[in-house]
Amino acid sequence: MRNNKKMELEGFVVEYVNNYVSVNQSFQITKYREPVVGYSSASDPLFLKLKDVTVPNHYLPQDFLKEARTVISIFLPFSEEIIKGNYSGKNASKEWAIAYTETNGLLDRLCSDLAGELEKHEYNAVGIKTTHHLSHAKKERYSYDELFDRWSQRHVGYISGIGKFGLNNLIITIRGCAGRIGSIVTSAYIPPTKRDTEPEEYCLVKRGQHCYKCVDNCPVKVIKRDDAQFDRVGCMNFLVKQRKYQEKTYGLIEGTQTCGKCAVNIPCEDRIP
Repeated sequence: MRNNKKMELEGFVVEYVNNYVSVNQSFQITKYREPVVGYSSASDPLFLKLKDVTVPNHYLPQDFLKEARTVISIFLPFSEEIIKGNYSGKNASKEWAIAYTETNGLLDRLCSDLAGELEKHEYNAVGIKTTHHLSHAKKERYSYDELFDRWSQRHVGYISGIGKFGLNNLIITIRGCAGRIGSIVTSAYIPPTKRDTEPEEYCLVKRGQHCYKCVDNCPVKVIKRDDAQFDRVGCMNFLVKQRKYQEKTYGLIEGTQTCGKCAVNIPCEDRIP
């Protein structure tokens, strides 16, 4: 891997991710479209700003790896079949619920194995777990303060240039917002992905157009029309009910607590509209 140019790391990472997903999805129900990969400098000042926009104790890349230079963000977009299969009803489809759990597991393995591959070539790296810290807690209720992760994969994805936030609080990538995100912190230097700094938003509502499909699709109306803030507690209380429904109806013993209605049947589900 390390030649006179210390190899072309960006190409290696993209190839590794694509091959890994292609091989591993053959062993599971969930299928994907082409992954989206982005990079940011571990010293990007936006990481410090996350302590203001998320939680005061939000991690910095250096909290995972002292010599961190690059953060890699990976978005796995669900297949068209999984997306369309979750259109109807107020409960998540079985395929969507399975996709949530399978993709969390796949991303965790992918990030860990890619970090291990980088370490084989003398770059330190740490794969960070996907944001599903509450998924298997099986609590009946959650407090507001519990509903923030100390490493927001969505915000890290934004910093790494994979997309912009929609009204639904999801990252809209070139392959939409229906999918899951993972990340890796490494000592290897990879040039940061150029963030789209143009003022035009990817979200139609933020572009001044009348859409609000994600607002209308929400079974408990926790997404607000006037801004991107939403009722986190109301959302999680509904997800608790979803967990019980998925365990009873689908036989999923791992409480996925997923819904996904704000990510499907909308113009940005699979692309930038």
